[in-house]
Amino acid sequence: MPAQTVMFEQAATLHLSGELICNVRYPDPWRFLAGESQRKDVDAFLARLGRRLACTRQGGAWFAAYQQIGTDERRALREAFADIKHTLWFLVGIFVLVMQAVRQDQFLAPGSLIKASRVMAAIDENPR
Repeated sequence: MPAQTVMFEQAATLHLSGELICNVRYPDPWRFLAGESQRKDVDAFLARLGRRLACTRQGGAWFAAYQQIGTDERRALREAFADIKHTLWFLVGIFVLVMQAVRQDQFLAPGSLIKASRVMAAIDENPR
């Protein structure tokens, strides 16, 4: 099977399973989506299923979004966000703590410098 076909299948499958495709977790599909013709192919495929290819505001990840949001889609989105909220709440708290400890207002990104001593000091100052 040609590499393009394999990458298309992997990217489409990840999108349909609700995954965000970013350079850290899925580098090969992310690089595949860097090409405009590949994005058009994936978008055309998703369109047949009522979805579209979308990108995060900072351009760091690709995901499948609904083309139109009706009652059923709102219900599905509400359930997905509730699941995300319950699953990631602790992790978001850790990120906020680290951002406060390193006195950084920007989101953490791959390669961000995190000094363990500052994080530990922030934990000691706020033992919640």
